[in-house]
Amino acid sequence: MKSQPQPEPRSVLASTAVRAVALMVAIWIVAPSAANACTVCFGEADGPMIDGARMGVFMLFGLTILVQGAFGAFFITLYRRSKGAARRESSKGKVSHP
Repeated sequence: MKSQPQPEPRSVLASTAVRAVALMVAIWIVAPSAANACTVCFGEADGPMIDGARMGVFMLFGLTILVQGAFGAFFITLYRRSKGAARRESSKGKVSHP
């Protein structure tokens, strides 16, 4: 019995992508109302959903800035502590003899 050759990884990936696109097109044809935009994208420009989405974006920006600032502050603290430890270590080596 001959073993069948294994398909190349690229062809497996391509066939998976083709299947996914075919499935999306089939869903779009069968249920076109599901492909319509929601009220945030398609509806009123100044509604409460838009205001909520804007506040969510600002909250995520603020959180990102907060986390990056804390990360930077952590490394600044490590730098200062290492400088202090090096200073203390060098002062220990300098013992004054009477």
